[in-house]
Amino acid sequence: MMRRPHYIITLMITAIIAGGMHFLVGWVTLTHWNKIGWEDVAPICLFPQPDGGNILLCSEVFIDATLTGLFVCMGQAQRMKEVSKGRIAAVSADAFPPRRLPCLVCLFPRGLSWRPNLTALLGVAIAWGLVWGTFTFIVLLVLRATPLQGFPGERFCLNAITYNTSRMLWSGTEALLVAAGSYFLWAQKAAPKTAELNEPLAASSSTVPINVA
Repeated sequence: MMRRPHYIITLMITAIIAGGMHFLVGWVTLTHWNKIGWEDVAPICLFPQPDGGNILLCSEVFIDATLTGLFVCMGQAQRMKEVSKGRIAAVSADAFPPRRLPCLVCLFPRGLSWRPNLTALLGVAIAWGLVWGTFTFIVLLVLRATPLQGFPGERFCLNAITYNTSRMLWSGTEALLVAAGSYFLWAQKAAPKTAELNEPLAASSSTVPINVA
């Protein structure tokens, strides 16, 4: 059956890698391989400022959310191989998304009959790009209404190290959520249609299949 420790460890590793990659890419792009100090990087602002020269958050929010969803979901595709090798159990079509959370169907689409795996991957990336990107933008607008670092609310700007650290934590959170559903999505896609399947995250650590019909 689905082993809870394996699931939790997978999510933690995914979040750490995604957050670390965002911090590394931010460090490279902002400091040009540490050729300039953090304090010398132009402010990162939500919208363009009259003085110019700043980096815009509004141009990165949706792209960042989409790419994070794409690569995290792609990384979880190895669950199909683990199911085929018997390391984890397949997930039945009725077990995910759970009936109490029907909204997950939109966040983790199963794909089309044509290229189901590819369309599912692209569907997850687009869905999280729109949903997480919109949510992020709303959060930034709310923060914009609050004075920050002595600036008036309409000038929402962050210094480089604050921006990069916040981006690392925020993207790591998205990666954790995407991985949580993608784990079951790919384990479900690997399921043979006639097999007896298990409910995800069952309490027992046994690997013996159990009929949940």
